[in-house]
Amino acid sequence: MISPGRIAPLALAAASFSLRPAVADPAASAVLKKAAQTVQAARTYQAVYDMQIGAAGAPGMKMTIEVKALPGRKGWSRTSPMNITAYDDGKSMVLYSAMANRFQRMPSSQGKAALQVIDLSKNDKASNMRILRTETVAGRTCTVVEITPKKAPTGPGIGRLLAYVDKSTSRLCQLKGSGSQMGMQGKPVTFSMTMRVVSEKLNAPIADSVFTFVPPKGAQEGMMTGPGPGAGAGAPPAGRP
Repeated sequence: MISPGRIAPLALAAASFSLRPAVADPAASAVLKKAAQTVQAARTYQAVYDMQIGAAGAPGMKMTIEVKALPGRKGWSRTSPMNITAYDDGKSMVLYSAMANRFQRMPSSQGKAALQVIDLSKNDKASNMRILRTETVAGRTCTVVEITPKKAPTGPGIGRLLAYVDKSTSRLCQLKGSGSQMGMQGKPVTFSMTMRVVSEKLNAPIADSVFTFVPPKGAQEGMMTGPGPGAGAGAPPAGRP
């Protein structure tokens, strides 16, 4: 059975893997780059994502991810029900767990960490990508791009990820991934994840105070474990969680 405490970083690994398309298929690369540029060009970005993760021998888990960002400057994200929030004011980033009343400071990513789930603009020679088909998602006609590691993982990792991009708006609609993760018994277990974009707003006002962390009473500073999306500025190597 997979450890519930590992599901949040597992989701982040799956989403982050999608940030790293290779350039072998120019058409697929163009689809992903345009999806990223649509968001990066906005003054502000706000969204809500639903994520479902299932693993062999374990109950499924549902998460909601809220994101607010000034692309290229500041970012904020909250993952529920873990209630983990990331604040990035452009100078530093703070990860806060309400359950533990604990926080960790780290370098600012200038809002990139908050957008890493949907930023598909980076290139990585370790990945293969191709356009698979056209598919309808929630009434939207999408181009489906498949992303896989060029070198098959020798241990737990992300084996395959599909990005669904709206053909008319160049906006990401959905991500689907599958692979393996180390379970509680020390053995790999298979998993699947689906992330759906529930809502998005571009160029709507966001109060600057959103990005500033004010430590709650009694909060302690220290290392965090089991981070949710937005916890780190960088993505893991392709094919590994």
